[in-house]
Amino acid sequence: MNRRQFLKQCSAFTGTLILSSCTGSLTSKKKTIKLTAKKKPNIIVLLTDDLGYSDLGCFNSEYIKTPNLDKLAAQGTKFTSCYAGAPLCSPSRAALLTGRNPARCGLYSYIPSTTTGHPMHLKTNETTIASILKKAGYQTAHFGKWHLNSSMNPKDGQPQPNDHGFDYSYGVDNYSRNSSTHKMLDPDNIWQNGSPVEKVSGLPADIYVNNAIDWLENKRDKNKPFFQYICFNEPHNPILEAKDLPQDIMKMYPPPIPEKDACYFATITNLDRQIGRFLKKLDELHLKENTFVVFLSDNGPLRDYSQNPLRGFKSQCYEGGIRTPGIIRFPGYTKPDTKNDEPISFVDLAPTFCKLAGTKMPADRVIDGTNILPIIKGGKIIRDAPLFWYFYKISPQAALREGDWIMIAKLKTEIPKSEHAFFSSHMKYIKKTPLVNFELYNVKNDIGQKHNLAKIETKRFEKMKKKMLELHKEVIAEGYTWADSDFKNTQWDNRPK
Repeated sequence: MNRRQFLKQCSAFTGTLILSSCTGSLTSKKKTIKLTAKKKPNIIVLLTDDLGYSDLGCFNSEYIKTPNLDKLAAQGTKFTSCYAGAPLCSPSRAALLTGRNPARCGLYSYIPSTTTGHPMHLKTNETTIASILKKAGYQTAHFGKWHLNSSMNPKDGQPQPNDHGFDYSYGVDNYSRNSSTHKMLDPDNIWQNGSPVEKVSGLPADIYVNNAIDWLENKRDKNKPFFQYICFNEPHNPILEAKDLPQDIMKMYPPPIPEKDACYFATITNLDRQIGRFLKKLDELHLKENTFVVFLSDNGPLRDYSQNPLRGFKSQCYEGGIRTPGIIRFPGYTKPDTKNDEPISFVDLAPTFCKLAGTKMPADRVIDGTNILPIIKGGKIIRDAPLFWYFYKISPQAALREGDWIMIAKLKTEIPKSEHAFFSSHMKYIKKTPLVNFELYNVKNDIGQKHNLAKIETKRFEKMKKKMLELHKEVIAEGYTWADSDFKNTQWDNRPK
């Protein structure tokens, strides 16, 4: 057994000791108490859409008021090196639910949903954390944006949330929109458990929190643990006009703040208000003490300044595209009002939830994440492999983090910008195009990625480059190949006629 194996075993042993309070036995000199399923912690994911690294008060926003999320951070731990699963939506969500790099799952880009029929989706041979927790005795519920298929209508033939382990689902494929106004207001495209819902009045955040609270109060079995996956549309574009937003919140952002910015700020403040209402309900139902709550964003922002002090934006594998705000509150594990800069990622959540539930991730496939409960407790972990991101569209297309260091790379050639979605011709490009132009940054000392140290840290550069090339080759080789025939008779078939 080498040192790495020994330390890894020690880390796993430490994690087992930590977890004894919620998944195993409580042992003392006098007696051993076997915990029942009732004592398994509830798990809640609060996932926002395109929220930037500096869009919260507790993450140093200069203008945006987020008192409820600030309070959540004060009650738990703020993770300042929290990474999405990818620099854009659908792949990032696949990473969260599977614990795997999304390219392994065949989720290479976002799934267009304004028109149904795009073939890419999360296939049912992928095992999600909802399916695992359900088998472990959990009730599982999804609310809001799904974005792992192109249609929430089961008749269109693609897997639905219930096919991926959710007992209950209330949400949309992508945007919560009104078909007449095309605004994300008063949506009429929500589906509940495979059936369409009539128009619902209000803002998406308000609507999904209302339904999540109703589920807690009226639909769940109160004798069983639960997993709630609550996915907000906010603050994704298109941002509503001032007249459509809560007027008391708009008054918080008066001129000379430009109205466009004021509407963006108000959207986030209302999102914060709804999350606060949800968290208050947890308190009222006496669920707080035995509930693991994690707050995240699916990727970085498109809006300038929201990514500060990071470099880059959504769709790029710079820090600004993949590093997002992260908050975890789990009484007894997280210390109140603490900050943790250890790198954690979406791929780590499924393995961590498995540990909490006393179950295991599937052993028949590569899992890229790892249990981060030791980090949540204030310790460290040793990973089997560095964290790795890949999105083939926008340069730089790959990133790898190991310790305080991040390597980025570009693909040798680029897809035409006019081909915004995932087209049939892109599959061969993904499988064959190599990585080039590697750069190296110490993001602990240089969070803005201004100083490429590739020519200074030459030994580290070569080691990390080798690991990146190996991981890229492995992930792309495993990734599902969408056939030309999958695109037949769709607008995304761009083969020569």
